[in-house]
This record gives sequence, C-alpha cells and structure tokens, in this order.
Amino acid sequence: MTSERKLASNQKNAKNSTGPKSDVGKHRSARNALSHGLSIPVSTIAAMRSDIEGLALSIARANGQKSITELSRQAAEAQLEIVRIRKVRTAIFAVELSCDELTKRLTSLARYERRAFSRRKSALRSMQ
Repeated sequence: MTSERKLASNQKNAKNSTGPKSDVGKHRSARNALSHGLSIPVSTIAAMRSDIEGLALSIARANGQKSITELSRQAAEAQLEIVRIRKVRTAIFAVELSCDELTKRLTSLARYERRAFSRRKSALRSMQ
C-alpha cells in the first residue's frame, strides 16, 4: 500500500507534468507519432488489406486449414509489420546521419520490431 506521504508527493509532481506549454512544443509533441508511421497498425491501412488477407490465407493453408482464421490473420499482420519496419530501417540507412542520430533512430525501431516478432510468434504458436 502506498503511504500518504508518497501519494501526496506523486500528486504534487503530477501537477507539474502537464506537457508542453509553448506553441512550438505543442506542435512538436502532436507530430511525435507521425515521425515514421509505425505506431499505426498495418490493418488500418487500406492498401495493405488485400496483402493481409492473401498472406493469412497462405498461413492458414500451410497449417492445414481451408479458410482464414483470426490467428492466421494476426500472424499475417505481424509479418507485414516486420516488412514495414525493415523498409523504414533501409530508408534510415540511406540517409547520411551522424553515429548518434543513427543509433537513436535504430533504437526507436527496435521496440516496434520486438512487438511485431512477439505477436507473430504468439499467433503461430497458438495455431499449433
């Protein structure tokens, strides 16, 4: 159980953490999720829906099923996320960046890649 003193301290600190104050800071913060587009699920991209369905059908058939299941669709979405991340990584390497900036950008991709690998692995294991 959290003590009263710690709770009061947390509430006081939370009041100071209200986000950016300036217009420039608010604009930059609003664009954070758009830096590479990987926070948008591949399933919401209309152009990718047919790719998802085709790959999901291939995965389902390889697993001995005649139609697409939710698990095969999840595995297909995760695989296409991995492909999308690899394209972003290739684009990052194509731009001339300092070592620090390159490291920063590649590190930010690692989170998305780990999540996609985990989702794919989980879906494929559940299918068996």
